[in-house]
Amino acid sequence: MSEHDYDELVIWQDILDEIMAGRLQGHRCPYCDAQGLEVEKDPARVYIKCNECGKTFEGRLSI
Repeated sequence: MSEHDYDELVIWQDILDEIMAGRLQGHRCPYCDAQGLEVEKDPARVYIKCNECGKTFEGRLSI
């Protein structure tokens, strides 16, 4: 994992924790503070997108 990847993970970590706990709606963008991030989660990956500023996060999930 590169330093940039680690920095991105830290920024998104609180939201990722909530998504893993089952809360897929109501998140605010950690960059622009817009409400309502778009979240897609399946057993293997998670994808998050802010429709306001365009920032995204995609990662693989491990069990």
